Amino acid sequence: MVQRTCDAERHRRDRREPGPFDRSRAGGAIVLACLAWWGCAGGAPRPDTGTELAEWQALATARPTPTPGAPSVALGTIELLGTTNWDLPSSLQPTVVVSELVTVGLLPRTDLEFVERRRFTAAVEAESRGTSRPNAPPAGVSEQPELVLSFTWTDLEGTGGTLEMRLTDSGTGAVRDAWRRTVPAEAEPVTLARHVTSGLVERLEALDLLAEPMGDPGRSASTVNARSDVTDQAFRHFARGLAAEEQWRWDRAKAGYESALSADSTFAEARAALARTARLRLGGTLADSE
Repeated sequence: MVQRTCDAERHRRDRREPGPFDRSRAGGAIVLACLAWWGCAGGAPRPDTGTELAEWQALATARPTPTPGAPSVALGTIELLGTTNWDLPSSLQPTVVVSELVTVGLLPRTDLEFVERRRFTAAVEAESRGTSRPNAPPAGVSEQPELVLSFTWTDLEGTGGTLEMRLTDSGTGAVRDAWRRTVPAEAEPVTLARHVTSGLVERLEALDLLAEPMGDPGRSASTVNARSDVTDQAFRHFARGLAAEEQWRWDRAKAGYESALSADSTFAEARAALARTARLRLGGTLADSE
């Protein structure tokens, strides 16, 4: 619809015959040209009214409000060392997949506040250069997180792997804590990400930093299985949805996440990712919706 509008505007200008200057017509042309430029330049669109709008609104469940005093945490450096024979779209890097699985695993929590940095930082840089991609959501305004979680996963060639995690103070760079966890050899991306989220929550609780007791016992270390119950089919759909969301292709992202939930209704990360996509599609910023 935007392209047809732009073409129609150009066609109208080409056919316009010369004549005396008309201030009102010139003013209208300027307004139309600006609107056409905004559409052609890829300003983030909004859903049409009616059924489509209602569908997106139904999916855009609000992000839970963190408990007052909840520590704010962002993800820092992520390293995956060794072979990652994961079935991923060619456009997705394994580190991005694990990062986003951790992100959507932490978003629903209220005992800590997750602060998005990866996509937010990229959006801020793109906006400052004037190179924002079509349909990209605005970066918004984000506060500095209190803590930064970094981790390295090392594959030990079929015998398992080690997950080394580190919490640093974002203001001083001082290491607040560091620990290691063994990850089973058969762990795939969802399981690995759940080890990261559960390890973070347990460590924050041990440091007496959580705003409330752990409210999600299903993510504690004792119940993170060697391999998640998420089916391979559900994960493939999730990865396709994530690849589309990385390119701000909202409808394809929605289709991927919904297919993941159709294949496995218990896939909590897919549900959180779908809600985030809907919030961004409806005009949310990366700072608010992540």
